[in-house]
Amino acid sequence: MLGSMLFVGVGGSGGNTVRAIREILSERLEAMKWEGPFPECWQTLWIDTIATQGRGGFPSPLLPSDSYLGLVPGQVSYQTVKEQIINATPASSRNEVLSGWLPLSTPVPIAKGAGQFRAIGRTVGVSQLGAMNRFLSEAHNRLTSAQANKDLARLNQLFDIPVSAKPPHTSVFVISSMAGGSGSGLFHDVAQLIKSVDPSLDEFMHVMLYGADVFALNVPENMLKSVPGNTLGALSEVVNGVWREKLTSASSFLFDGLGRPPISRRYGGKHHWLIGAKNNDGALGATTKEIYYAVGSSLASLTTSPATQQWLDDYVVVNVFPTSATMTDKTRLKVAGSLDHYQPFAAMGFSRISLGMDRFVDYAAECIARNAVEKLLWPDFEPVSKDQSMNRNVQLIPAQNNFGVVSLRILDCERETLTTMF
Repeated sequence: MLGSMLFVGVGGSGGNTVRAIREILSERLEAMKWEGPFPECWQTLWIDTIATQGRGGFPSPLLPSDSYLGLVPGQVSYQTVKEQIINATPASSRNEVLSGWLPLSTPVPIAKGAGQFRAIGRTVGVSQLGAMNRFLSEAHNRLTSAQANKDLARLNQLFDIPVSAKPPHTSVFVISSMAGGSGSGLFHDVAQLIKSVDPSLDEFMHVMLYGADVFALNVPENMLKSVPGNTLGALSEVVNGVWREKLTSASSFLFDGLGRPPISRRYGGKHHWLIGAKNNDGALGATTKEIYYAVGSSLASLTTSPATQQWLDDYVVVNVFPTSATMTDKTRLKVAGSLDHYQPFAAMGFSRISLGMDRFVDYAAECIARNAVEKLLWPDFEPVSKDQSMNRNVQLIPAQNNFGVVSLRILDCERETLTTMF
């Protein structure tokens, strides 16, 4: 039986991946004759520093407005954000709570992003913890609503999946990167917020992190100078968060004002997955955008496959991470024999086999469009046949009705192109 899903993209890479997930799921629902809006049991969210979501050169449609949260309001300066955090922290606690991560200043106009400075991303996020908490709570309310339950039942019926007596749990995927500024600085706090909204989500939360090599495919080397430091910082924070016995007093202070029960065990997510551009057997994609789409396609497939969801729970969540606690640790970083010190990271492969119908649709659309443009530009060079529906009757259409001419040409070209293909 299918379970509900919560996808949260953090930063640009995570947001683009979630856009791809929603696009692919929408196409599958359309093919299955789904009626009504996008299912409430599948929540697709995007959190970023930029106030308004943008395409960023990625082709997938933007998310609905209530699925995006931009953290920098208008043209607010970094100085204003920093002072907001300082003023909200008692003077006696400022050194303990803020030292080590709150930058003194930045040359980056934060309204346009964090500029590959993860400390800036984290600072903006901390200033808007309340907004993120409300955003995630509202999504959780939609995810657990009566409408979501109805949608989930309809989906299982649509995909001809038997309904089990015990409803499946909700799976959560936080998708971000370790290399940039906004995502790398925010994902840890976002994961902590999610499990504070609903502690039951902690066990089945997966944090997917793109590695630096994914961005090296398209970004010039001289623009990746901050990437190694960001990656090292993210790796260190994840290891520290996974192996902690309890939150530090500084972290507790930041979350105390949210009105949520304290989640003392660990900080952030429980299962972290590293996504690279390639391994010894092949590449995930030739470009960064191809990798976003490949990961989005795989996670969309997981959403509609109860067998894969069950495998993820039974094999990965139950076996891979817990049993790793007994492995020999040559780094000597963890406490020997501690069952809470399991491996902080794992890797997951993504692959897909299909008939390529999605690419055929794009190809056919381009052929029809080209054929139509050529007919409109050079009609005198087109042969006249008895079955050609347009024939020369196009001259009978009033000259001012250009839309009618174009529509007839496109219909004629569609018929000709498909006849030629098949």
